[in-house]
Amino acid sequence: MKAQALSSLLLITTAFTLSGCVGGSVAGSSAPTVYLECDYCTNIADGTTSQIRSFPTDGTAGSTITSPLPGFRALRADAHGNLYTTTFSTTTNTYAVAVFAHGASGAAAPIRTFTSPLMTQLNAFTVAPDGTVYFADHANGLLRFDPTASGTATPTQFPGLYLVGMVTDASGNLYATVSAGGVFVGGGFTFAPTNIVVYNAGFTNTTPSRVIVPSPAAAFNHLAVDASGTIYASGSTPSNFLLPILTPEIAVFAPNTGAIGTPTRTITSSALAGGDNLALDHDGNLYVRTAGTSLTPFTLSPPRPINILKFGPTANGNAAPDATIVTGMDSLQSYGIAVY
Repeated sequence: MKAQALSSLLLITTAFTLSGCVGGSVAGSSAPTVYLECDYCTNIADGTTSQIRSFPTDGTAGSTITSPLPGFRALRADAHGNLYTTTFSTTTNTYAVAVFAHGASGAAAPIRTFTSPLMTQLNAFTVAPDGTVYFADHANGLLRFDPTASGTATPTQFPGLYLVGMVTDASGNLYATVSAGGVFVGGGFTFAPTNIVVYNAGFTNTTPSRVIVPSPAAAFNHLAVDASGTIYASGSTPSNFLLPILTPEIAVFAPNTGAIGTPTRTITSSALAGGDNLALDHDGNLYVRTAGTSLTPFTLSPPRPINILKFGPTANGNAAPDATIVTGMDSLQSYGIAVY
């Protein structure tokens, strides 16, 4: 089991930053490909372009989408393998969503882009299988965009919802983490536990159909859901409330877990960093994107090494990864993964 010592500032900053990164798609192909978005990759000379890199799991060579669009911040795939990413311009301080066709590479242009003046500060982002986009905004609540949104789009707005770690399942049901309403302070750190909420497909009612209160308490930043409804939640738990030590973990909850959610198993591999991005393939293999923890997020120098690890469907405890898809890739900012 790996213990991670964090100051109060680092914990809060990490939780906020990583909540905007997203990656939890369920793969739709027989030989899954892992996709990694990379903003300010160290091998991009001018630091103004972004990339989406692919890593096929069948041993074939991957490809790279190199885009002049600024500030990739998230990555998702829909049921057709189209890739969705959020962009952020530091020049205009505006967000947008870009959609790249499945198989795009090189300097491929997105098949469409859209934006909205309500997109002001990204908390979380996900895409339903049919292409419905959910953008959780810090100031304006949850924004739902139709699958054909383009240009300056008008979303359906649900004010007051502060959602983190969003993901949808194969049926379009929306899962997210929310603050549990309490904060523990002690030993020089702050620990804010979260609950897991589930909303019915289409999101027409702001009342969740289920609220899962994890036991023991944990701060989860990212979720993934498989075809059976099993929930994977990535985050950290405090070793105790007297010392500033958090233990990275991935908790696994059975389908239809009730109000008090006790994990059926918990992955505590020493390879985890805490709050890691998650994605699943169609066989239930779990892909985990970890980043070096020595830097505060958004620090541009030196680079943060990126790893993508693969765990089998029954991984438990301090299990070693079944495979390492990416190891030690230098990136100044990289937030999300997707699998298709």
